[in-house]
Amino acid sequence: MTEKDQTDDNDYTPLEYLAVLPIDFSMNPPEDVNVESVCIALSAHPDVFVRRNAILGFGHLARVTRKLDEALVKPIIEAALHDKEPSVRGNADDAMDDIEHFLGWKFKRANLPAMPPAPRYIRTATAYRVYLIMDEDSNILAERHDLPGVIAPSDKFAPDPRGLSYGHEWRLPG
Repeated sequence: MTEKDQTDDNDYTPLEYLAVLPIDFSMNPPEDVNVESVCIALSAHPDVFVRRNAILGFGHLARVTRKLDEALVKPIIEAALHDKEPSVRGNADDAMDDIEHFLGWKFKRANLPAMPPAPRYIRTATAYRVYLIMDEDSNILAERHDLPGVIAPSDKFAPDPRGLSYGHEWRLPG
């Protein structure tokens, strides 16, 4: 390696390196690095990938080292639940789960917006039930529909777009 190939300490660190740094350090913490401080510093980074991995690094540290400074780390993770990026909020929730499990901390969980309710009824134009006979190599040997009626094609339903046989008829693929 020549002197030209070496980088100075004041060179810009690429985002890709910063994004994997908290995960790499927290999964296998080096003895001479305060990984918790690295995650704390990177948890406020403007890049979403760096920020979310720094938050997730706290959960890894809880699992690997079984120690974190609650006064420093807990407010950061709770604040990450209100981040504008969903992936950061998700990683904060995952880190909370790990920390609660391995360190016994209790968090103030954010009230996330409720999911929209599922529809009570879904209108169906056509329904098919298909049976496939396959060999050990997952090759389809034959296929068939259920008997004609409500499920299988009949005069009430459009033909199967794949061209499968009607009723109880078997057909070879292709």
